[in-house]
Amino acid sequence: NQSNFSQRFSELDIINSGNVENLEVAWIYNSGDGTGQIQSNPIVVNDKIITPTPGHNIVAIDSKSGEEIWRFKPKSNFPAQRGLVYWKGNSISKPGIFFSDQSGLYKLNIINGKLDHSFGDKGFIKTNLSKTAPLILGDKLIISTFAPSIDIIDINSGNISWKFFL
Repeated sequence: NQSNFSQRFSELDIINSGNVENLEVAWIYNSGDGTGQIQSNPIVVNDKIITPTPGHNIVAIDSKSGEEIWRFKPKSNFPAQRGLVYWKGNSISKPGIFFSDQSGLYKLNIINGKLDHSFGDKGFIKTNLSKTAPLILGDKLIISTFAPSIDIIDINSGNISWKFFL
């Protein structure tokens, strides 16, 4: 289960303390684009694992085969440093992946990893530096920035609804 409040857990009990030692490696993914650390939790959507890489890309990996499906290179380094979030879409906007980097907020198409041009300025809006995963509440995206501010953004258009400076 997952929520738009960065709460991710599974209610499945197929793996438990009685059988965990019998697990085997199904596949290993290597991004091949750098070394270092990732400070983000991947998300799983429609059998795709969406995660940043050490080489500062966002990738979708087939959860069954480990094959890379798509790769996106943002404008600056450290995309989705603290996380990304999935939007199921509504009657106005398509499903997508939202994340921040040092330059702003992005919305990617979940199927092909390309910018969703219906959001903001062709899939991107300039914001102050944010290292946290966006939060979705209704039809609003909430991000905290190093301005310091809390920005409330319309999830359908990418327009900033309001900003609160701390």
